[in-house]
Amino acid sequence: MVPGRLDGAEVIGEALGLAVYGGLGHRPIALRLDRPPATVRGWLRAARAHAQGLRECATRWVACLDPEPAAITAAASQLGDAVEAVMLAVRAWVLRFGRDLIGPWERAVWLTGGLLAAGRTPP
Repeated sequence: MVPGRLDGAEVIGEALGLAVYGGLGHRPIALRLDRPPATVRGWLRAARAHAQGLRECATRWVACLDPEPAAITAAASQLGDAVEAVMLAVRAWVLRFGRDLIGPWERAVWLTGGLLAAGRTPP
């Protein structure tokens, strides 16, 4: 779960992926995920507001966990860069410790200290 959010990390993460990699706005994402548009808009706004901190936090995790990280592909937006860095941090975790029972976005929440938790900034 994401602290302060009613939806789970995997749903919110899927919305971020659809926005970044699919180029979708909040309304099409809301339809696809069967969530209210205002809720999805809130997730995307929160992610954009915290994008710099999320990217920095995730980049630190990558540096700590993976001595030979994969190349980071620059995205067209700060949110895209943040999502890319978070996914690389999750990948580095899996490479270091192996797969576990939680999904990638749940691990991202753990690594970033809450991801999109209301009122929190990444560690």
